[in-house]
Order: sequence, then structure tokens, then C-alpha cells
Amino acid sequence: MLPVNGLRNERVLWLILACNIAGLIAALLQGAWKLGLVFLFAIVVEVLLLCFRAGAVAFFAGIFFPGRRYDRPQPMYGPALSLRTQGRYDEALRALADIAGEYPDVARPYLEMLDICASVLHDWDKCQAVYQEGMLRLRDKDERQALERYFAEVSTDYR
Repeated sequence: MLPVNGLRNERVLWLILACNIAGLIAALLQGAWKLGLVFLFAIVVEVLLLCFRAGAVAFFAGIFFPGRRYDRPQPMYGPALSLRTQGRYDEALRALADIAGEYPDVARPYLEMLDICASVLHDWDKCQAVYQEGMLRLRDKDERQALERYFAEVSTDYR
């Protein structure tokens, strides 16, 4: 939980917001418009802080400023995975290789290919080839670590 102005409890923010709303109403009833503007500004800031704590700012910012993962359409794994469930493993491997070629920064096609090679085909040489190709093409550290972890998990079956 991030501290907001040194306050760790969001109930305190709600209490301050309620007090500022009451202060705004009192200032407007007494005709102190400048003081009312100060209270109004404080209310806007507190609402933004509460939205920040709720994660709403990141959600709405993601709509207008997409991150690196959503700059283009996401890979379609459905056809490749359906080929796998139909038992057409070579075609599934080709479809996953096409996805890996089109999306070189994503580890999932390599993970799926490793899974097919290890659990269905039991082909250690093909597992090593898929792993080496993935390690050559993946640039993101987290994606490479995911591939390394899965390969280490799969390779325990062949030792």
C-alpha cells in the first residue's frame, strides 16, 4: 500500500474528503466564494488520490495510452491449440512457429511448442532446438526467464 501524503489508511482520506465537502458547503452558504474554490480544489485533489489508490487512474490511462503489449493485435493461439487437441501436432508446431515468427517478443508460442515436444512427442532434440531458438529471439528479460524456467522443468524428465 502506497502512502499518500504520509497517510496509510484510506479511511482517513474519505474523512478528509467529507470534511472538505462540508467546508465547501459552509463557505458557499456564507458567501465566501474564494474559500469555496480552495475547498473545491482540495476535493478534486482528494478524489484523484482516492482514484489513484483504487487503480482507476492506471485503468483509464491504459485506455488512452496503451502499453507496449497492446500496440497491435494479440496473437491468436486458438487455431494452433485446436490443432493440438485434434492430434495434429506437426501442424500445431508449424502454426506456433508462425506465431513466434510474427511475435518475436512473446514466450508463449515457445512454451507451447516445448510442451508439445516434451509431453506428446517426447523428442528431446526438438525441445532443445525450440529452447535455443526462443532464447535467441526473445529480448525481454521476463519472457526469457519464463522460457528458462519451463525448459528446466521439462528437462528434468529427460535427465
